[in-house]
Amino acid sequence: MSKIFEVKFANARDVKAQFEALGDAGIKAVAKAIYKSANQIMTDSKKNYVPVRTGVLRSSGTVTHPKRSGASVTVELGYGGAASAYALAQHERLDYRHKKGQAKYLELPAIRHRPEIASNVMHELREAFAKATKRKGK
Repeated sequence: MSKIFEVKFANARDVKAQFEALGDAGIKAVAKAIYKSANQIMTDSKKNYVPVRTGVLRSSGTVTHPKRSGASVTVELGYGGAASAYALAQHERLDYRHKKGQAKYLELPAIRHRPEIASNVMHELREAFAKATKRKGK
């Protein structure tokens, strides 16, 4: 699987301080948003982009649950499994002609959904901030 997108936050002091104040809840919010975004990309890819002859390639599409390493969160999405060489060729070869689907079947939906990634992250962070504020107010 290849990295399709990465979310990084600006180092502005106020944003960084607010995010750090959330601690684990902030990282969990980002993980939830990235996982949601990856599933949106995969759903769009399977529905509109991935080549389909027998359906095997389409059914091999996966999204992993978020993996956390310190303050980093990773979600992987991809196709192929045991047939990853086939999946890669179908993705990269622009000269292949498909009755249904096309090359760049994961890259194109990732680009298409890029604005939603930031929106999903901001939504989940707002939710986390609201919960944290309610807890402090009690």
